[in-house]
Amino acid sequence: MISVFELLSGFIFFFVYDLTFIVIARHLFCDKLIIDRITIILMTVDALVSPVLELIDYHSTVLSAFDTAVSYGTLLIATCRGNPRTLFRRLRAVFDAFLIFGFSVSLYCAQVYILLFPETDIYAVEFMNDFRYKCYTAFICIIFLGFLYTQLVKKELFLNFGWRTRLLLISFSVFILFCSEGVFYITDRKNSVLLPFEINILIILGLTIIYIVVPGFIIKNQTSTLFETGQKHHQEMLELETRHFQKYRDAQDETRRFRHDILNNLLTVQTLQKQGKNSEAADYIDQLLGQVSELSPKVVTGSDMLDTIISSKLDTMEESGICYAIDGVFDHGLNMKSVDMCTVFANALDNAIEACEKTDGKRTFEMRIKRTASFYVVNIKNSMSETSVPKSGNVFSRFTTKENRAFHGYGLGNIKKTVEKYGGETTVSIENNMFQLNILLPVA
Repeated sequence: MISVFELLSGFIFFFVYDLTFIVIARHLFCDKLIIDRITIILMTVDALVSPVLELIDYHSTVLSAFDTAVSYGTLLIATCRGNPRTLFRRLRAVFDAFLIFGFSVSLYCAQVYILLFPETDIYAVEFMNDFRYKCYTAFICIIFLGFLYTQLVKKELFLNFGWRTRLLLISFSVFILFCSEGVFYITDRKNSVLLPFEINILIILGLTIIYIVVPGFIIKNQTSTLFETGQKHHQEMLELETRHFQKYRDAQDETRRFRHDILNNLLTVQTLQKQGKNSEAADYIDQLLGQVSELSPKVVTGSDMLDTIISSKLDTMEESGICYAIDGVFDHGLNMKSVDMCTVFANALDNAIEACEKTDGKRTFEMRIKRTASFYVVNIKNSMSETSVPKSGNVFSRFTTKENRAFHGYGLGNIKKTVEKYGGETTVSIENNMFQLNILLPVA
């Protein structure tokens, strides 16, 4: 008779295992994997069906095959949902998660179980259906799940490991395999090399430290690299603010000096006119107009911080031969934090400059600001080369032309998330090698 306790423990084990598996696949290898209500329902069905089938008859080939079909079918359905163009990446992510997590966690937990219970028949698989084995496996999964939640899920980070890190983790799984062969040998009752139980406990502790520390260290190292990238971005924002206040102070000083000299300048013009030296007076007025134009800012958008961000990029555009045009103002100001403003507009301008620099033809950049009754509409256009056009239909999906893809391609995604935080929307279109980003922001 199947007890409720056995069913409940089996449900918890399969659900936690499936959830850990899918979180690892998504946050370590492919951010296109979808974890939503449908995915949770599929995993719940799998977690309900699997323990029932195992407890009815573990030796039944038909039930075992059906159980496997349910588990892999659930995973396949969850993986295949989404953009068909990224299907290969999602399938590869699931395969990587199986090699790195599914494969190694089963071997590791089997080693622990066998070391704790040396009387276990290592050539039979019934022990994998044992309550104690499932409890320990679920415990390890919960540790990983908690670590992933605090380090990645909660912070909405996706590491998308490169091939080098992936190879390192697969090598770690192979190491677990070799360890398991050694454990199977020393616990084989046919041999006379059985070790004392205390030694087995020390082996368990050693394996546990290695199994927890190595993957944790690799993930932590990758998140630290992303954090350093974020800190660099934050530092750039602070430098922009410092530059803004410095320019503002310099402009104020220049304005004070101009005001101080304006009376003398006007008297000089008046004297020249009285003496009939109209051409000299005209030249003097032209010089004064030149001074006035130099005091006037190149960009006026209604937001001092945004003026500074744009002004800091104009020098780069001029050096790269980019023809630019900026028009429109935020007449009610822009109700955004400085760091968020930098995230949206500095990223947008950097992306535009990078795309223009890859273009052999005419390099153009346009930024137009318009206002409707409820929204500001910011339209940013820039030229781009044919080779830079993303093949994926979703250009917010970490598109980048840089070599180190693991740490690039987040710009558009960050823009989208930041704009949505303020109740706005972003749309993107590409036509005739012109990239267009539209940003809608509510009027403050």
